[in-house]
Amino acid sequence: MAQWTEIKMRCPACITKKKEFSSVISWVHGNCGAPMEISDFAEIRCTKCNNASHIQNWRWSCPNHGKIYFEKQSVPATEFNITVAAALTAKMGKKWLMTFLDHLGEW
Repeated sequence: MAQWTEIKMRCPACITKKKEFSSVISWVHGNCGAPMEISDFAEIRCTKCNNASHIQNWRWSCPNHGKIYFEKQSVPATEFNITVAAALTAKMGKKWLMTFLDHLGEW
């Protein structure tokens, strides 16, 4: 059974670019504005509409850098996805991260 946790973190792209104004936020679904969750099976879901899919099927944007999207199945998207999971390791643990990486798929 998957272990789910709400995604609350800074934008990995902002961290990489050393943007100091980026703060920890709850990530939300662009369609309905509800909080998003991530599982150790590398799936993302919306807590309101239950729209769920593998992390490689999602696009990400951040208002701090002009809503630049990370398209699925690209090197930046894969790096971004791994960064998201790694950032949650302190909360969820090493086993959670290792299970996530096993379910990430080809990259």
